[in-house]
Formats: sequence, C-alpha cells, structure tokens
Amino acid sequence: PITPAIAVSGATSVLPCNISQTVRGDSVQLVLWYRDKVRTPIYSYDARSGEYSRPKEWADPVLLGDRAHFSVTSKPAALVLNMTSRDDQAVYRCRVDYKQFTTTHARINLTVIEPVGHVKIVDQSGLELVGAAGPYAVGQRPSLTCRVQGGDPTPTVTWWSDGRLLDSTYHHQSTTSLRGGSATSGATVVNTIHLRALKKEDLRSIYTCKASNHEQAPVKEVAVEIDMNFGPESVQIHGLEGPLSSGRAQQLVCEARGSRPPAIITWWLDGHMKKSISHMTSLDGVVSSSTLELTLSPSDEGKELTCRAENPELPGATLEDSQKLEVLYPPEVEMAAGSSLNLDKIKEGGDVYFDCHVKARPAAHSITWSFNSVELEQNVSAGVMAEGKSLVLQKVSRKQAGSYHCAATNTQGSNSSSPIKLSVQYSPVCKIEQSDVYGVGRHEKTTVTCRVESDPPVTSYRWAFNNTGEFVDIPNLSLSFIMFFMSSVIQGAGGRNISLVTSGAHRSIHDDKTLLLGSFHPLSRSSGQRFVCFSNIPVHESKEGTPPSSPLLFYLVKCLVFSEMRQTMTKGVLGHSPFFFP
Repeated sequence: PITPAIAVSGATSVLPCNISQTVRGDSVQLVLWYRDKVRTPIYSYDARSGEYSRPKEWADPVLLGDRAHFSVTSKPAALVLNMTSRDDQAVYRCRVDYKQFTTTHARINLTVIEPVGHVKIVDQSGLELVGAAGPYAVGQRPSLTCRVQGGDPTPTVTWWSDGRLLDSTYHHQSTTSLRGGSATSGATVVNTIHLRALKKEDLRSIYTCKASNHEQAPVKEVAVEIDMNFGPESVQIHGLEGPLSSGRAQQLVCEARGSRPPAIITWWLDGHMKKSISHMTSLDGVVSSSTLELTLSPSDEGKELTCRAENPELPGATLEDSQKLEVLYPPEVEMAAGSSLNLDKIKEGGDVYFDCHVKARPAAHSITWSFNSVELEQNVSAGVMAEGKSLVLQKVSRKQAGSYHCAATNTQGSNSSSPIKLSVQYSPVCKIEQSDVYGVGRHEKTTVTCRVESDPPVTSYRWAFNNTGEFVDIPNLSLSFIMFFMSSVIQGAGGRNISLVTSGAHRSIHDDKTLLLGSFHPLSRSSGQRFVCFSNIPVHESKEGTPPSSPLLFYLVKCLVFSEMRQTMTKGVLGHSPFFFP
C-alpha cells in the first residue's frame, strides 16, 4: 500500500516510516530511502556500528542537500524535509533492515500544494482598490470584483461580510502577462459581487474576498471598507456642561460626527469668529474635532458660543451647536475682627473673634483658618473654636499672638485673605538666661542689667534698695545722690556707717536697662551689708566675728518696671553680687 503525505510549498514535509521491532531484542541496522525513477538511495541512516555509537546519516547532495534528517523519536519515525518545493512531489520508498527480523518496505506518495498567489479587488472601471472603496453617494449600487492568480489546485474564491458568506460563485478567466520580456499565459479566478443601494449605515462596512485551495495551505484574503460622502450627522460642544471660570484659560472641544469628507469646524462668539488652537480628524475620517482656548471675564456672562460644522464637498450640509456661557470665579476672601473689638487693646485673658467674608460662585465648600501659616483645628478645651466663617479665641494668651488668616475653596480654586496680626498685651516678665551673679572687686565699677518682655514695650524702669528694715526706691538722679541715699538707708537700718565713692558714676536707661554703680568703702568691716533692687527677699547679714577680708554682700534681686498696662514687680531673682572689701 501507498501512504499519502501532503505538504505546502515552502513548508516542512514529513514522510512516515515504521521502524518498530516485532522480535524482542532485535534492532534496526540500516534505513534506506528511495525516490521513484531514482535507482540509488537518496538518504541513508546507518546504525550498524552499535547501539552505543552515533548512527551515520547521508543525503543526496543534489536532491536533498542539507534539508533532510531522519527522526527516530517521532511515532512513527519519519524522514523530514525542510523548505519543501514542488520538485519534491514524488513517490518515496523506505527500506528498513533489522539485525534479526526480515527487511521491510513502505511507500509514501508526497503531494506538494502550491498556495494561492495574488489576490486583488477592483471596481467597475478595473481600478485596484486598496483598503477602501468609494467614496460613494447614498443610494449608489457599486460592484466589487475579486481576481485571484496562482495556486495548485485551483483556488475557490468567495465574498464575506461581518463573518457571513455573501457569494461563492466564481469563474475562470484566461490572462496573459509579460514577465522578463516574454508573454506568459495563466488562469485567473474571478468573483464579482453587486451591492444593494447604499445607506448611511453602510459607511465603514467591510467586504472581504477570500481565496483558498487546501486546508493545509494558508487562506489569502483582501478587504475593502466602504467610504461615502454625506454631511455631518451631529455637532456637539464639550466642556460647557457647567459654568466656566473667570480669568482662567479654558479649552473647549467641538466634535462633529458622520461627515464625509471630514467636516470643517469654526467657532463663533456673539457673531465674532474665534481662532481655534488645534484641529484633529479620526483615522476613519468620521469624527472631526476642534479645540478652542477661551479666557472669559464676568462680562461674558450670557453670551452665545457657537460651533459650526460644514462639509466642503456638500454645500449647504451645515450643522451648528450653540450654548450660553455661565461665568464662575474663585473665592474673594476678606478677614475682619469682630465689630466690638479693638485690636490695639487686646489683653491676656480676653476673648477674640474674627469673621471670614467670602464672595464666590459657586459658594465656597471649605473655609479654613491658619495661625502663623499653620492650619488651626477645632479645640474647645483650649478655647479655639474654628467653625465655618467664624474663629473664636477664648481667654487668649500671649502665645496666641501672631498672624491669622482664613482661606476659602470652591470648585474654581482657593484664595486666602490678607493676614491680620494679633498682638496680645501682657504684663512685663523677666527674660530667661540673664546673669544673676555679678562678681566685683574693690574699687571696681559694675553694670547691672535688667531685661524684660512685655507688650506694649516697657516705658520706664525703677530701681530700689531693700534690706530687713525697709524698702526704698532709688530716685532717677545722679549716682552720687543714689549712693548718699543708699548710705543713709543702710546706716539707718543697721546702725552702721558706710562711705561711698561715686567718681564718674551715673544711672541711665537703655534698651538693656542698665544701672552703672561707682565703687564704695564700708566704714565698718565687722559686718556685711546688702544692696538690693526692689527685693522682697530678706537680707542675710554675715555672722559676727567675720574676718576683715570677709565680703560686704551687694544684691540686685528684683526690678520694678512700668508699661502702659500697669505697674508690676517682675518675678525671679535678677542678680545678687558679692562685693569684697579690705
């Protein structure tokens, strides 16, 4: 018997040959392949060197070259030919020699299929159509012809649309073509389809011609898309679904559908043409779009914006879309203190409230409050109530002095008010990190500094002496009087005589608020004396029997300051300075 085998030209051929053994322990020794009308083998597979040696393969260099190899792993084994050509079509014989079993033979008839050659679609005038047919007018009845050349066996030619078979009737037509300067005759298979009267719905309909001649050979097909001329079906402006923002560049798109050829789009604002920034057409030509960049002002409210689409091939085929403009704007924000407040007279412990006035379209959906550029949050326990357009600060403290502003947000954007600076007036307090000990030698001058914080700023300072007996202000006079006055105070209080030397000394008020003291000598060395500045701390005298070199302690303990609010005694020890005398 002869086993049929089919291959497509240019593809791979498989010629089966059964080499399975029927006797246990037997093995293949030699496989020879023959082709009809060729007496000698065209291919050999020699395994006689043993199962542990690689078989030797040989192929006819003219008929097979390096295109052939014998596959023993396939079931059944087969001779495989690559790049099959029409010349390989023949009857092949496979001879198998075994070590023990009788030699076997098998015949294989190889048929080579020549695939379809060239396929094209032409119109009524014979013009080849590539990709598209037309354009046609509505109601026209076009004809499409499919012409197929090449292929063995002869191909069948059919028309398809949307997966449906439309026509399978075809006929053969003799043709003559020139190749290499000589005339060549051949057969062409032709199939013509006559379309019904076209409607708009037929636009972009696809008609496909298919040609095939064997199930193993590839199907060749060519398709065309129906193109038509008609005016735009619809025109629509996109981007005007809602109001537009004032002062902000807006991009609007006008889309025209269904026009063949693509529509020409123009823009008009209250009868005046506006220039677009771009124009685009879809790949299929059905959709045209134009983009207009428009910056509106409040005066554009109510004006009419028109998009006009025209077909250049069909005069009078014009459509328009018009819309009235609505103009929006981001919030205009202004912040104000409560009407009963005087921001120049806010004191610690008082209440402060602010209002945020917002003008916006649409209305603001969010209002926030900020303190020193940090957003405030509602904190009732701390006396901070930020709700909507109102901000209330209860029992305000000096730490809440600073810059406040409110911000509002709507769909058009956000804006902030100008900041309002809140000053909280408070009594003077001593600054931290001041020197509280001054070491002074005999006959030395020293400067004692009193630094304070307050709002409003301090307007005057007052210094005083204090001891266990009494509390006495230092007049704003020369230091010679101050030292005389201090001597009188100390002598009256302790019964001791002190002589003061005031050469060059004076008292002055500067930013650092200093007091410059001259040197002085005690008349008695048996006990110490204290000089204080508004001290309410008891004076601790030195014990009896103090050696002559023991110090007479000079203390600067407190400073009395004045501001526009009220007079107060600053807290904390400013300084205490021991003086040493001989």
